[in-house]
Amino acid sequence: MSALKFFAASNTEAGFVSYFAENFRRRADRSYIIKGGPGTGKSRLMREMGEAWEKAGAKVEYYYCSSDPLSLDGLYVDQSGEGIAVMDGTAPHSEDIVNAGVVDNIIDLGRFWDAKILRSRRKDISAFGEEKKRAYAAAYRALAAYGSITRAADALAENCADKQAIEEEAAKIALNLKKERMLPSPTSAVGMRGSVAFDSFRESAGLALSISDCRGYGLSYLYFDALVRAVGSCRVAPHPILKGRYSGILSGDVAVVEAAITDRGEKVIDISDFVDRSLYLSVKDRAERLRAAADTMLEEAKESFREAGAAHMKIEEIFATAMNFSEKEAYSAELCAKIASGDL
Repeated sequence: MSALKFFAASNTEAGFVSYFAENFRRRADRSYIIKGGPGTGKSRLMREMGEAWEKAGAKVEYYYCSSDPLSLDGLYVDQSGEGIAVMDGTAPHSEDIVNAGVVDNIIDLGRFWDAKILRSRRKDISAFGEEKKRAYAAAYRALAAYGSITRAADALAENCADKQAIEEEAAKIALNLKKERMLPSPTSAVGMRGSVAFDSFRESAGLALSISDCRGYGLSYLYFDALVRAVGSCRVAPHPILKGRYSGILSGDVAVVEAAITDRGEKVIDISDFVDRSLYLSVKDRAERLRAAADTMLEEAKESFREAGAAHMKIEEIFATAMNFSEKEAYSAELCAKIASGDL
């Protein structure tokens, strides 16, 4: 099985939501917090460390940045039962030392930059930072509107659903699931590169159940929510935008996920079976208008995230000019050698 991929946070209708504490802090016996500016090689270092741990036989989970899914935010490593976390400790996460040396260790990539070069570009860094800040603010306003409009459409459709029947069906499935640690691990995100999703729950499960919404009611979340309530706690995929909702569940060797586009031979639970079609037809036009409006706001959010990404890349380029990457890469090789030998 390949290493699993998740996101460490979400860009939601309520703003930025971090899951660092649940996926790293509360699971790890020790941690490494990486400090450094944008473009200093934090993500590359984490990838190299993760690959070194994999070669050493450890199980590695890769956590990507919700805004830029090409970059890593962290690793969770299971090395013979010991939990090890590697985290990007810069904003917006700003992870700090709690138990210095005993649990937490700092990896400072700032040692490899020339501060004089960065000071000479202070105005540019500040200007691009303001551009990025404005773009993020616009993106979150659009996501808030998306959430509000989507929930209005959902309210219309929900009145056509047999929620009691959904609860009962979910309770039957829950009998095959194990109660575990509540672990929110997003598998999808909206950011600088649009909507991105990983299929980690399905890939890690021996058995996958699919929730289908082939008629476009937008009500699959009712089943996921009911299932989480029935199980109590397990690994869940929070909805990428709507707080308090889920889009996947992983419990033991069983995953409950949204239906795949192609037929994978999985058991499919069709949410349409729980909806009064004739009743829905009476609100269908209103619901579809609202969902179309919500889609427009989502596209606005994506455009603003792309603008934020462009500003971020300009900041990264400035920091890159100040970095001594040859020394940084030598340091990375040293860390990976320690992983290979079991000394890290």
